Amino acid sequence: MPLTRYVFFRANEMRSVLSIDTFLDRLSPKKRSIFVSRYWYTDSISEIAVRHNMSDGAVSMTLNRIRLKLHNYLLERGFEL
Repeated sequence: MPLTRYVFFRANEMRSVLSIDTFLDRLSPKKRSIFVSRYWYTDSISEIAVRHNMSDGAVSMTLNRIRLKLHNYLLERGFEL
């Protein structure tokens, strides 16, 4: 990969990381914990449900809503998804 493409790629990658970080900072601590547990630590829905005293369905619905909000947040900032 030519250097200019690499630099452009890395800059876009960093912009993505910063945008997701900002989005996560705006979530409530509980929702952030649920999201990070699932997608960073790859905890199961059941493990997250037990930890947060929620049903599996409630965790799944929470994750679905957060993903939709993240999707819209990134689209609003010009990301192509």
